[in-house]
Amino acid sequence: MKRKTWGFVSFFTLVLLLTTGCDDPHHDITNIEIVHFDDIKDGTPNSAETAPKHRLSQYRSLAPFALTKGAQRQLALIGYDSAGNRHALVKNITWHSGFGSIINIDSQGRVTAKKAYGASAITAQWGSLYSPPLAVFAEPAKLMRLEILSDKPDIPLGGKQALKLIGYYSDNTSRIITEQARWGSTTPNMLHVSPKGVVNAKQLTSAAHVQAHYQNVKTEIRLRIVDSQLIDLIITPNQVTLPQGSNYPISVQAKYSDGTVIDVSNRVTWRNARPSRVHIDDKNQIIGLRPSNAVTIEALYQPSLGDDTSVNTEDKWGSNIPIYHAAVKVTVVPK
Repeated sequence: MKRKTWGFVSFFTLVLLLTTGCDDPHHDITNIEIVHFDDIKDGTPNSAETAPKHRLSQYRSLAPFALTKGAQRQLALIGYDSAGNRHALVKNITWHSGFGSIINIDSQGRVTAKKAYGASAITAQWGSLYSPPLAVFAEPAKLMRLEILSDKPDIPLGGKQALKLIGYYSDNTSRIITEQARWGSTTPNMLHVSPKGVVNAKQLTSAAHVQAHYQNVKTEIRLRIVDSQLIDLIITPNQVTLPQGSNYPISVQAKYSDGTVIDVSNRVTWRNARPSRVHIDDKNQIIGLRPSNAVTIEALYQPSLGDDTSVNTEDKWGSNIPIYHAAVKVTVVPK
């Protein structure tokens, strides 16, 4: 009874070896070849050691190939017997890379590009057999997409804004490539863009599109051009020296993003640091009351308040509306 059982087991083992293909050293394997193992699940290469041995259709012949920096590829090993039959070799494989700092391969046949440039020869050893070398090249990560960044989607008429272009790569890195890209506008008469990504608002529009192109990848952003905005408040002159008892006229101008300059002298609120020494009257004339050195008189202007000159700077300034400041330094000398 024991001899029959052993015979049945031996026969079953023989059939298993012949039908599955394996790395049994008694197989008449005459040469070996590195191939690509095409069994990807959830984006992660599986170990060749756990591969179903009978699914030889998963292994594909492999020519030299390139990997972008950080990318991986799963390799496997095939053995050929004297009759030309293929066998999946899944154990006792020693993998080697000629330049592991450029192209690395681990003990399970996962090859990874460590650099952006270079090449290495991958070989495998199984018992006393060595595979022919397989050339693997490293190449820079590929640009996957572009994104234009804008500080604000609204640009005042006549204003400028520097855009920023970000490139996202296959190795999960990103970099600023603003000055390397080719820029353009679908409405250049309304919104001009320079070769360095600086836009200049020329006409009012609710939809100005700016495009960026780099390495056959392109993207665009939509911007709006709105009414011009106040960009500066200017007091003329900004320094005054006058004798005690005399007066000196000053003016205040508002400069806008489209280049317009308007006089707002009668629409500002004055803040005087030394009213006992220097006075400013309702005609915007500085009067020297007592000798003093470099007294600061400040003009405050809030465009939305228009012609309202009764503003109390402590309780009537709109909390969400910009306030513009300009100052004059006044020195009063004795007569």
